Amino acid sequence: MESYLQQLKSLQAAESAIVLGNPTADLDSVVSALILAFYSTKSGKPAIAVINIPRSELRLRSDVTTWLKENNIDPELLCFRDDIDLHTLAAQEQLHLTLVDHNELPADDEHLEPFVDRIVDHHKTSDTLRKPADAVIELVGSCCTLVAEHSISHLDEQCARLLYGTILVDTACLDESAGRTTAKDKEIVEKLEAIMHADTSQRSEIFNKLQGFKFDLSALTVEEILSKDMKEVTSHSSRILCPSVLTSPESFFARPDVIQQLEHLLSDANAKMMVLLFIHLENGSPVRHLAIYDPEDWMKDEVLSVLLSGSRLHHLTNSLSHSLPILAGIIP
Repeated sequence: MESYLQQLKSLQAAESAIVLGNPTADLDSVVSALILAFYSTKSGKPAIAVINIPRSELRLRSDVTTWLKENNIDPELLCFRDDIDLHTLAAQEQLHLTLVDHNELPADDEHLEPFVDRIVDHHKTSDTLRKPADAVIELVGSCCTLVAEHSISHLDEQCARLLYGTILVDTACLDESAGRTTAKDKEIVEKLEAIMHADTSQRSEIFNKLQGFKFDLSALTVEEILSKDMKEVTSHSSRILCPSVLTSPESFFARPDVIQQLEHLLSDANAKMMVLLFIHLENGSPVRHLAIYDPEDWMKDEVLSVLLSGSRLHHLTNSLSHSLPILAGIIP
């Protein structure tokens, strides 16, 4: 892996596949893109793994940086979105794009869609998705499960461990009650354990370690915490910011000047409201809380009523992403 990372800068983008992770650049996205590009290059098909955020934002993802370092990978050697100009490659018709851990491009990149010739992903697809001939889309718990399945006969211990920890995080340590685990996730984890010469006792140890990395926000400012996983809902005249915050509400609101920071972010984004989903650990299990910041008393009661009705509460407490279409349907 180190030799691949060392030669990344010398690979010619126009002659290589660009393996692009999703814009959240979470652990699953980063590891999936890295492993897929590494083994493609090793097999004689040069590929560049591109982390789909600016280089400066990687520090916000403490679980990613720490897990890479624990597996002897220097994050500074990675290629980031601001290191490579995909739009120029597309304009020159020299772009060969592989999407990993997502299957559709965001609005800013949608003109790159004709250059997508491969997809490896574990999310649901829209009815309008144009699937390339080489598309592996399967609703498993982690995209790393699909990447590991593709590369299983070639994996070394370092890459197996990277994939292993990521799958455990995405599947809540293969906990079926969390609703994120499939038979294939379990099968791949067992195969990775064989490569690692590990047993099942390591699962909880690695999972808890990675959870600790993920929830360590001590080095981040309020703005960085909110920006770490920020989504938004827009209409023709309104915008709602929707950050997921990996700490308890009590810990977050105890920070100095937090309300001023919220107001500043809303003003900068020209947004009217913020819906915050707090996720923190209690006795090793995730606990979720919802908060709405609506300084002008715009429509918090309507939003709260809709979000907490019926099965929507279940979806909300699993992921804020499920609630974005709901919010989009009610804001003016």
